[in-house]
Amino acid sequence: SSDCTRLTKRCSDSLIVLKLNAHNITDENIEEISNCSKLRKLYLDHAEMIHDFGLLKIAKLHIESLYISCASMVTTAGWISFFKSSNLRFLRKLEILACITVTDRVVNTIAFNCRELETVWMPYCFNISGQGLATIIKMCKGIKCLSIENP
Repeated sequence: SSDCTRLTKRCSDSLIVLKLNAHNITDENIEEISNCSKLRKLYLDHAEMIHDFGLLKIAKLHIESLYISCASMVTTAGWISFFKSSNLRFLRKLEILACITVTDRVVNTIAFNCRELETVWMPYCFNISGQGLATIIKMCKGIKCLSIENP
């Protein structure tokens, strides 16, 4: 949206936290957001229009806290590529809600590449098993809060 363009142009050198209802946010908007080099906390609620391309643009940033929900267009391979980014090694808080393409393979990639994680919350990611949990516990030594809720 043009509002997103105006925001990112005006705040690209200062924006640290960004919370969006991402229902209408596209990969192109995410590409603009990825120019906010100081962004450390990103909250994308209802990210239904974001694909692998957009997610990989976020990996340019040195994000410490990420919340993303309903990213149904992101593939398992897209998540794996995203979490392999060395920029995410300082990720401390990760909340992924209702993303069925997040699997144990994705969780293993998270555990091996984001070892500074303290909080992991993944409700309604139905393709994660106890094996994924065990890997996070083993690899992320500073984990304080771990919740994968699949009612």
